Amino acid sequence: QKIFFIRAFFLAIAVRIGFVFIAYMGACVLTGHGWIPPTQLDALLNDAFIGWDAYHYISLAGVGYQAEGTARYSIAFFPLYPFLIAVTWYLMPQMALAGSFISFIASIFAGYFLQELVHDASDESLSQRTLWFFYLFPTAYFLAMPYTEALFLALVLWAFVCARKGQWFWVGLAGALACATRINGLILLQALAIEALQREGRDTFKKAFWIFFMPLGYLVYLGINWYVLGDPVAFLGVQQEYWSQHVIPPWEQITDTLERLYFDPPSAVRTNIYEARMVAIVFTTVVLLASVRRLRLSYQFYAWSCFLMFLSASWLMSLPRYILIIFNVFIIIAYLIKSPVA
Repeated sequence: QKIFFIRAFFLAIAVRIGFVFIAYMGACVLTGHGWIPPTQLDALLNDAFIGWDAYHYISLAGVGYQAEGTARYSIAFFPLYPFLIAVTWYLMPQMALAGSFISFIASIFAGYFLQELVHDASDESLSQRTLWFFYLFPTAYFLAMPYTEALFLALVLWAFVCARKGQWFWVGLAGALACATRINGLILLQALAIEALQREGRDTFKKAFWIFFMPLGYLVYLGINWYVLGDPVAFLGVQQEYWSQHVIPPWEQITDTLERLYFDPPSAVRTNIYEARMVAIVFTTVVLLASVRRLRLSYQFYAWSCFLMFLSASWLMSLPRYILIIFNVFIIIAYLIKSPVA
């Protein structure tokens, strides 16, 4: 529906304006100046938008995957997003701007598909509230940055919308692209298989066979690993070597966070990482439990699996950001908060 697109478009713009304003005011406070000269604005925005994972995506868009030096560590990042940055760069003066533009467009489609998904199962007021909570979520500013959250979520929601309509070819395409964006795409395959079984029953394989093409996106990534580093799962070793990233039982992440909160003295690191992580764990657990009787089984499988995957990562710095791709959160908040949003 047209109104879905209009709402998503203007709210996506609002997120970007808000983020730039916060970055500007923060820089004013840190530098002790009442304003930032126009000649320094470009550097300010680059510092605000390019950091952590964004740097790697932009680097990949510029030079591709490398087998030598520190650039080889970028093999840990999936290929679709940097590929889109490289393509869009021809229309933009800077790669960071190209990455932000892709996230902007993707966040609009994510908002559009989120409304369509909710509207098909409920009503207009619920879809509207869900959209507002999505864009007003505390970490929604990542939708304005060169990160994969907006792109991945747009593909996930597109796949679920198409599955609800029985458009299995488009489900397979959206899922394959999601699998080439983040490893969570493999969870999407299983969630949509549940959706296919519920919708098609005995005719699942006959009508929904396209979902089995979804892992092609992941196989492309494994092929890149093999071509560049001679090992289809080289990214696992790189994650262990460079980020100390490996799989742990999810309860270890919780106990480690509690220990840090108990023993570590107050500090910026304690607040930004461990306190934020604990809040995210409690909040997400409560919200997902509230969804048990309200949302479809496929949605719940996707949400819980993503959440457990996050908690099973030994190096978990950004759980509040990762929660953005669990769209159940915004739907349930909209269910629980019934008051209309103007």
